[in-house]
Amino acid sequence: MKLQYIDIYDYAGGSSKVYLPDKEIAEIHVKVLSGDETGYVKFEDGTLVSFDACSTRRVNYYDGEYTVFPEQIRRWEKSAFNDVPFMLDPQRSYKRMLAFVDLGGRH
Repeated sequence: MKLQYIDIYDYAGGSSKVYLPDKEIAEIHVKVLSGDETGYVKFEDGTLVSFDACSTRRVNYYDGEYTVFPEQIRRWEKSAFNDVPFMLDPQRSYKRMLAFVDLGGRH
């Protein structure tokens, strides 16, 4: 699967676009640090594009991580907006991680 960009989220629910080269995606690895989505997109040719939703984070509290494979990307993109009823006021990065892993994502 090829994408022009992905949206990533910070601890406050703000989004940033990560523009991608015109290549087939092998996987997206997401690590949530202090509520910010960080990680990389790995392409079929082995190249990587790293991303980090925050450039001012001072402390890296590890919240979790997971890997998204090409057949799961569309579901992952939408999972930031699904209801996660047991959370009172979820931030988008946490909400996406919990919803995606709960829906059978790999972690």
